Amino acid sequence: MPRLHDIHLRHACHYVAVLEEADALYAKGGEALKRSLELFDLEWSSIQSAQAWAEAHAADDRKAAALCSLFPNAGAYLLGLRQHPQGKIRWREAALAAARNLKLRDSEAGHLHGLALAYENQGETRQSIAFHQEALTIFRELKHRRGEANLLGNLGIAYATLGEIEKAIEYYEQALQLTRELGDRRGECNKLINLGLAYADLQELQKARECHEQALSLSRKLGERRIEGNALGNLGNVYFAMSEIQTAIDYHQQALAISRELGDRRAEGQDLGNLGNAYSVLGDYEKALHCYNDHLTLARELSDRRSEAGILYNASLALFALGDVAQSQKHVETALKIYQEIEDPNATKVREKLDEWRKLKE
Repeated sequence: MPRLHDIHLRHACHYVAVLEEADALYAKGGEALKRSLELFDLEWSSIQSAQAWAEAHAADDRKAAALCSLFPNAGAYLLGLRQHPQGKIRWREAALAAARNLKLRDSEAGHLHGLALAYENQGETRQSIAFHQEALTIFRELKHRRGEANLLGNLGIAYATLGEIEKAIEYYEQALQLTRELGDRRGECNKLINLGLAYADLQELQKARECHEQALSLSRKLGERRIEGNALGNLGNVYFAMSEIQTAIDYHQQALAISRELGDRRAEGQDLGNLGNAYSVLGDYEKALHCYNDHLTLARELSDRRSEAGILYNASLALFALGDVAQSQKHVETALKIYQEIEDPNATKVREKLDEWRKLKE
């Protein structure tokens, strides 16, 4: 009979291949996307079991180490949709150790990149930048231009999160140029969206709308539903900033339908938050709070502290408008604490609002 170790090894090899198959279907978009999600959800328990075995044996078995290093990238798209942030970090840390043990520099950089994204999603932006810079150095040494383009774009995201928008735009423009040179159409969509977000932060709304419209058109040609939903949501935010609130709601509702179709919990939360903001502007605070509460539940499930703080602050404004001053103040105090802990520039705005409300009580 085959040794138990060999059986587990074959099991892990099989399920990393299943994960790759599901992810390849997702990348095709269109009708293949639904089959991809169904396959992933059906096999997810076995995939996790296979990865856990590879991780446990990576230190003393080179084949197990190679598999451990493969798992996070084998399901890059689908794990981004389905895996909990803590799970992403655990898989990437294990894969990084395995890649370093095997002296696979390209894989090492890729796992550093993945860790950077995972920490960014949890609001730990400084740690994210450190991982990105380390990975960027390796990719440039290897002359890996696609990896360099992705890292430049993600560094832009990190600096935008810290409020350094001009620096973010510099990174985005470098990333967009390199992506177009490579003919990476999917990557071009993402870079356009990020650039649009930066222009919106600077209140250059026409430039922002043009970027998001280009991304929306291109994503539909590619059959890339996730990016389409992202572009729709961002267009909703642009129209919101232009005070065209009903148009904004229409875009956000389209985006919410796509995020729920894909089971993308993070995007669903963002769409709910955007709808809540739009309803608040229309004075429909009850409907706004319903959206905010659903978003808050999702943010806490995902350990997304930045979003949690933003939701609490927005919900506090709706509660204040409805006359619930005590609960609104509790929300804004919690939001301020989180923003300060993660070094978010929104802390200043929230602190000013809290001071304003405290003065009203004096």
